[in-house]
Amino acid sequence: MKTYVLIGAGNRGYWMYADAIQNRYNDVARLVGIMDVNSKRASYVSSRLPGNVPVYTDYNKMMDETKPDCAIIATVDKFHSEYIVRTLERGVDVISEKPMTSDAPQCNAILDAEKRTGKNIIQNTSSGNMISSASVLQTI
Repeated sequence: MKTYVLIGAGNRGYWMYADAIQNRYNDVARLVGIMDVNSKRASYVSSRLPGNVPVYTDYNKMMDETKPDCAIIATVDKFHSEYIVRTLERGVDVISEKPMTSDAPQCNAILDAEKRTGKNIIQNTSSGNMISSASVLQTI
């Protein structure tokens, strides 16, 4: 079973990741920690999920205690690159919301961390047209 932590407990973090892991993919995945600087938001997300997922406001404490296989980064955009690099350097794979970063130096730091650690990063993208496009392709 693959273990995940959620960094950033906003709407996207809850609906796209936490809910899916705990309710739809719980046969192969488990959420072992939710971290947000706003403890009330993290507690709210945890309260909506089965399994009493632990809540943290401290990134290092969560990572040390949970030792996840993968971290999902769904914070405010400007913090994505910081958490990506820190997580890769801990030897943990990353799934990040878009954008991964907003400038070239941060992009280079991410690429360097990925190369140096041998860990993987996946950036999620979303498209409001995916459902309608899929329907059209299925029809064709």
